[in-house]
Amino acid sequence: MFAWLGGLMPREEKFFGLFEEHAGNLVSRADALRALLDARVPGEKSCERLAEIDLQAKRTAAKVMDAVYGTFVTPFDRVDIKHLVRSIDGALDQMRRAARTVTVAGVEDLAPDIQSLGHIAVNCACLVKQAAPLLSNVDKHANELGEICTRIAAENEEGERLLDRGVAELFRNGNGDAIAFIASHSVYQELGFVVSRLDQVGDQIQNIVINHV
Repeated sequence: MFAWLGGLMPREEKFFGLFEEHAGNLVSRADALRALLDARVPGEKSCERLAEIDLQAKRTAAKVMDAVYGTFVTPFDRVDIKHLVRSIDGALDQMRRAARTVTVAGVEDLAPDIQSLGHIAVNCACLVKQAAPLLSNVDKHANELGEICTRIAAENEEGERLLDRGVAELFRNGNGDAIAFIASHSVYQELGFVVSRLDQVGDQIQNIVINHV
């Protein structure tokens, strides 16, 4: 009802820089996870890198929350901002859990579908980063944001397909090694959660568009 009034009031531009910063944290963590899955970085070093990103991400999220509670006029609904940041935090946390699972499980010769899930995570994170600066003018960029969210959803669907195929392959070719089966299945499961969490970020961006336009 009062959206027109909000449009006449000055906005806090610092929010948009923080959104872009947090999306950058998402891409950094997805890149670190992919490097681990592609065996380009040892597990311990990957976990160290993820811990560094985690510290930066927490700082950024705290800045956003401080701005939400300390600013009279926000660029869009405060609840939407909090949901967006929390969805990004959830994706970041899930990527760290997935990396820990890969390292602890000690699965060697990761299946191509597992590595592909890592690449999908990077694709989704990059799409979120692409969307972040567009949030500075949702009215103008509504169509672009909608297209980005559609692409994230498509990546999620591909991730679900790879997950189903990979797990089915495990059942067919388990070779009776229960421990290896459980380890590989856990990796698939955690990576599936990563892609799902990133899809939820896309959903939150779509909600902002729907509620704002």
